[in-house]
Amino acid sequence: GWASRSPTAIEAWARMAEELEFDDLAGELWMVDPSVWRNQIIEQKGEDGGNASFDMQAAMLEQRDEWFNARIAPMVRLKRDASMFSTVRHGLNVRKTTVGLGDSSLSEC
Repeated sequence: GWASRSPTAIEAWARMAEELEFDDLAGELWMVDPSVWRNQIIEQKGEDGGNASFDMQAAMLEQRDEWFNARIAPMVRLKRDASMFSTVRHGLNVRKTTVGLGDSSLSEC
C-alpha cells in the first residue's frame, strides 16, 4: 500500500474507516496505491499515451472509478444493508413491545 509513501486523499478515508471499526474497508483503503495505476497506464499506453491527446488524469480517474466500483462500493453496500437490517429489526422489536405483544426479540431473523 501507500502508507509508507506520501499520503493521499485516501488516507483520511482510511483513518475514518478505522475509527468506525470498518476494518475490511480500512484495509482495502490502506492497500490501494495510485502510483501503481499510473505505472500500469504508462506501460499500456507509453509516457505520452501514444498520441498528443493522451490525458493521464482522465486515465487515472477511470482507473480509480473501476477500483472503487469493484472493491469499495460492494463493502459499503454490505455495511449499509447490515445497518438498515439492524435498524428495522430494532424498530420492529420496539413496536411489538409497544402494542403489547410481549418483549420477544426478532434477533433470530
